[in-house]
Amino acid sequence: MVDSTPRHQGFSLVEVLLIMVLLTMTILPFTLLISQNSQLVRGIYLQSTKSLFQANAGYQMDPLRPDYYTQFHDSTMTTTLTDSGGTIPYMVYVDTANSDVFKKTAYLYTYNNSTDAVSAPRTIHKIFQDTDIFRLRCGSSSALLDSSNQLWTGDGYAYDNSKKQPGYVTGTSGAAGSSIVDILNTSGVDDGLFQYYREGTGSTNVDYKFDVPNGDYLVTLYFSELNASVNGSAPNRRLMDIYIEGTLQNSSAYSPYETTGGTYKGNIQPFEVTVSDNVLHISIRRNASSNYDARISGITIQKRLIQG
Repeated sequence: MVDSTPRHQGFSLVEVLLIMVLLTMTILPFTLLISQNSQLVRGIYLQSTKSLFQANAGYQMDPLRPDYYTQFHDSTMTTTLTDSGGTIPYMVYVDTANSDVFKKTAYLYTYNNSTDAVSAPRTIHKIFQDTDIFRLRCGSSSALLDSSNQLWTGDGYAYDNSKKQPGYVTGTSGAAGSSIVDILNTSGVDDGLFQYYREGTGSTNVDYKFDVPNGDYLVTLYFSELNASVNGSAPNRRLMDIYIEGTLQNSSAYSPYETTGGTYKGNIQPFEVTVSDNVLHISIRRNASSNYDARISGITIQKRLIQG
């Protein structure tokens, strides 16, 4: 008797291949979608991280910070920001040649290859800020915010070439000094504008040079007599000659003591000058009739935008 029950022969090779193709066509789009979304999210995350990093670097390199050049300069070109196994190599470079006391220029480089940052393709971001006034504390390496919340940069950075402020250079003359006494005609933090000074020695002048664009400037110099012993009867006086751009500015010898009527009083002397060689020169000199050396406590340089 013949068995007429149908028998299952299994899938033929052709049928198996057809099933695999159908499954692949069904699953592949989902796999690609998941992969694309993963890469897209990854790319957005990396780009967002980079953007945040660049914004932070820009803030840190704010030229109003007196230490931004030394704190945020990296010449290795291989420093990296790590993000979940990925790296963003970067370098920060401050352009000292093309900066002046009013415009500080910095460059932030980011690279796409952490093992070969020097020759890898890079993105360059130029960061710079402008200001119309520059304030300097003479004889101090510390910055100071005055009572009007204005930043004063300490000149101590200029006396170490490795920490020189871009756009700001000085001569090598002058020793730093201070006398932390109460300045009678100021109060609070403003005392610190007169308690420090840069002083010449004997025939040595106190010289400053500043890189500035050519033009007209209001230069204000800060002085105070901090030693009572030098201000007795004549000729025991501190007398100074003030030269700006090589021209004597005071018609008679300047004395902070005689100008203010006593010791421990701050005094400012404003001068209008024109710069034609891209360098502002200031020289405080001991007058021939003085028994004591020249001193200066502060300098501000302001652009004169309106001609009078």
